[in-house]
Amino acid sequence: MQLALGPVVSIWEGNDVLRLLSALLITLLLPLGASALIIDTFDDPATVTANSGTPADNDATASGSFLGTNRQLDAVWTSGANDVDGEIDSGGSSLLNISLGADTLGSVSVLWQNIANADLTGGGTLNAIGLEIVFDDLPADITITVTDGNSNSGSSTTTAPGGIFLPTTQALLFSSFSGSVDFSDVVEIELVVLPLFPAADLQIDFIETIDVPTPEPSAAALLLGGVVGVLALRRRR
Repeated sequence: MQLALGPVVSIWEGNDVLRLLSALLITLLLPLGASALIIDTFDDPATVTANSGTPADNDATASGSFLGTNRQLDAVWTSGANDVDGEIDSGGSSLLNISLGADTLGSVSVLWQNIANADLTGGGTLNAIGLEIVFDDLPADITITVTDGNSNSGSSTTTAPGGIFLPTTQALLFSSFSGSVDFSDVVEIELVVLPLFPAADLQIDFIETIDVPTPEPSAAALLLGGVVGVLALRRRR
């Protein structure tokens, strides 16, 4: 019996099995690689400026590299002596730039309309809307509202924390949206960025639907337990 078990113990103590268990655990925790659905790459120029003299400004783009056949950029001034600026693709940057003047508060929004009943879930493989933030010096609330073909709307809000100086993805899970929106039948999307402090600056590279992995807890726990068990067995040896 000892001779029969000896090779088995040796196998389970081997580095190859430890590597295999670790690789399987990591695989469960990584994205599944589903294809993202681009909402906007911000390659079509638009500019708005709001201030005390012009509290609201908008700029509509009829078509371009975005979902829908109409996109409207809006700026709303709330208070202060300076401007609230919103710019898309300024100087060929392919960015949504939001900038508030000193002592000034307001918001910038983007509305995508006339979307042809888009399936944001990618056939059930995508579960969130993601924004690639490349710069954000001060905190800002980001709200996305989605409307489906039956006029059902739902919203979700996340806060960009500020202090972002490298590309960072901010995700809003479909499950976090209010209401009962059908994400497989979308006709309108709105993004509202509300900086929480004056003189804030924020840049967004693109907005798209993504897959945020949610690994099966039991499988992940089983593999993690296997790795821990192998390590414990090796220590006892």
